[in-house]
Amino acid sequence: GYYVSDLNAIRNVTPAGVVTTVAGIPGVTGDIDGIRGVGLLRDPRSIVFDPAAQTLFIADGTRIRTMAPDGTLRTLV
Repeated sequence: GYYVSDLNAIRNVTPAGVVTTVAGIPGVTGDIDGIRGVGLLRDPRSIVFDPAAQTLFIADGTRIRTMAPDGTLRTLV
């Protein structure tokens, strides 16, 4: 699938068109680290996926965040 940023959330879109929220909560703004459904994003603009580490790197406002394979959001910088 493909990852896209969408209104305070990161979504995964499958080739069949199925959309799943994988980070953040759509329409809810925040800077909270945590598990999927708890961690919040403020302004996700750019995303890069590292397939070797299975980690998503997110430019979120003035922060760099990661999303681990288990769905946990964490602030790096």
